[in-house]
Amino acid sequence: DIMVRFIQTLGPYDNTHVTQSRKRFMKHFAAREVDAAVEEMETWLKKLEKEYLSRVTLPTPIEKK
Repeated sequence: DIMVRFIQTLGPYDNTHVTQSRKRFMKHFAAREVDAAVEEMETWLKKLEKEYLSRVTLPTPIEKK
């Protein structure tokens, strides 16, 4: 499965910040503060993406002859 391979490649991840982010998200969500909830989730996902991409080694491009 491609997802399993991806996770194995990344290895363990310090996710101690997830709880605080989710609490902020849920606070905004419950208060119907849609823009704030969206911003919190987007901010978290961008940080996660940056962390993941910093761990991935991209293959060397093949030179064209």
